[in-house]
Amino acid sequence: MKQEPTPRALPLMLIWSVMILISLFSFLIGILEPELIILLLTMGILLYLMAGIHVVSEYERAVIFRLGRCVGVKGSGVIMTLPIIDMVLKVYIGEDNADIKLEMWTKDKKIALFNLKVFFKVVDVEKAVLGSIDYREDIVKTIKELAEEILSDVSSQELRTHLETYLSQVKVKARNLLRRLGVEIIDIAGKVSISE
Repeated sequence: MKQEPTPRALPLMLIWSVMILISLFSFLIGILEPELIILLLTMGILLYLMAGIHVVSEYERAVIFRLGRCVGVKGSGVIMTLPIIDMVLKVYIGEDNADIKLEMWTKDKKIALFNLKVFFKVVDVEKAVLGSIDYREDIVKTIKELAEEILSDVSSQELRTHLETYLSQVKVKARNLLRRLGVEIIDIAGKVSISE
């Protein structure tokens, strides 16, 4: 996921601003001919428009913010925005995963080390971006809390033999909780090692 604003417009805007200022200053003191001023202004406007071109790949969606307010989600392809005024956040909508390491005490007072892998997919891009500062972090936090809640009341022997059953319980609860973020939990896989 790319949840960073695209800062491509700033260098082009700086060039554009300098060209406009040179044109206006030169026109005021009569140095440049009007045709040259028109050429400089046209080049400045073209640079401004080029800074607003973004390419969104097939497995991404672009959430566009205009002056801090969400104005919509655009699909794959070439999109046009207004530089400086618009901010574009790209979100990966294919199947993604996150690794979770968890250490806890079992019911029979042994330390269990879990290596979990959560497979998820963003199904509602606008909810995922607007509903959370970082939806990946929220997924990891939710899975950790649910795993601690469910797995801490289990003995080490039950963990060794029925880990998949307990992870499916975590998956069901996580699906219900993370639906509000526009994220679908596909699967949770994991291994446990218990220190004696």
